[in-house]
Amino acid sequence: MVLKAVLFDFNGVIIKDEAIHRELNDELLIAENLPPQGKEFWKVSVGRSDRAALTELLKSRGRFVTDEYLDKLIAKETTIIFVSHAMEVINQYCDRVILIERGEAIYQANAR
Repeated sequence: MVLKAVLFDFNGVIIKDEAIHRELNDELLIAENLPPQGKEFWKVSVGRSDRAALTELLKSRGRFVTDEYLDKLIAKETTIIFVSHAMEVINQYCDRVILIERGEAIYQANAR
């Protein structure tokens, strides 16, 4: 059978990354002095762009949202995926490590 297509998740990845995305979102909220609240992430984020989700979330918390403010927050949430089997390189360049097996994130930790 010949591969005819690769289907990506909404945000363009081929792993189940919602838990990782939620952790980044929670860190972003805490940095903005907005503690995460229950299932709020799932309500506003899943299946939506970062911009749309953050706009709704921040407005619901009483924040005045501008394009510049959103750009700043989204830039903070940026993640670079670096794939390697060389742990010494991962320790040198990465803050976090995620072990992926068969498309599932099975382990996460600080790299150092």
